[in-house]
Amino acid sequence: MLSWYLPAAPAILLGACNWLGLTSEYIDFNNESDNWAKLVADKNPKLLALSIFSYKSQQYAEQLATEIKLLNPNIKIIIGGSGIRTSINGSLEYVEKLLANTVIDYYIDGDAEQQWPMFLNKFFNLTKPVNYTDLTTPYLPDYSKYKVNWHREAASNLNLAPHVPITGSRGCIRRCTFCEIHQHWDYAQRPPTSIVAEIRHILAVIPD
Repeated sequence: MLSWYLPAAPAILLGACNWLGLTSEYIDFNNESDNWAKLVADKNPKLLALSIFSYKSQQYAEQLATEIKLLNPNIKIIIGGSGIRTSINGSLEYVEKLLANTVIDYYIDGDAEQQWPMFLNKFFNLTKPVNYTDLTTPYLPDYSKYKVNWHREAASNLNLAPHVPITGSRGCIRRCTFCEIHQHWDYAQRPPTSIVAEIRHILAVIPD
């Protein structure tokens, strides 16, 4: 089902590509095609990034990547997202299996704002300095390639307004025993000026 909010992860990856001067494309698998693997294979990208939101998407992501590799083995595939683990501190057994079976070529574990540009630098032989923290990136997320009307319609069907998520901080100042968030992130705040710049950017790209 199409989400009523615009997913942030792909926009962050696209923003980093723009910052590095790379050409990128975003494909939303909700409505693009009846044969998504063929759609991607025919586009013949040098690199395909799959963002796995939940561990419940692991099986489908594996099937999709497998089919793409069968149709076009020249495409390099990298996966990431919280869904590559079954929990915050879960094992990486899933991605290790995919690597061993040559279903994927690379993966990113954890926050990608810094790791993704570093990987792209190496993959495309670029030399852009990546000397920032994950919450102070020099680039902004790129929503310009999104089919915004799809998300507007999904939100309207739920009597909601479409939303765009913005990260203001990571981690938590508390240490609740029932929660594992503090085990994954040390608490960090994003500079207010950076948040305001992103809001203005989003409003310019996505009016109304």
